[in-house]
Amino acid sequence: RQYGVSIVSDGWTDIQRRPLINFIAYSLDGPIFLKCVDASGEYKDAEYLKGLFIEVIKEVGEDNVVQIITNNAPVCQR
Repeated sequence: RQYGVSIVSDGWTDIQRRPLINFIAYSLDGPIFLKCVDASGEYKDAEYLKGLFIEVIKEVGEDNVVQIITNNAPVCQR
């Protein structure tokens, strides 16, 4: 397989101040919204995000994913 999808996440806060994390799959066909996770009450560290990415990758099919992209949140930096 020559092409696959990139899984992109973006965190934000909604109007009720709930922390939300979106997951979008990007491919040559364009973006596809996968899901939005309400992260209220969760400690949003690298381990938590890793678990979410693993779930999304399994849903998409690990053979289809070529990379993951996230913002530069301090909890993801080493």
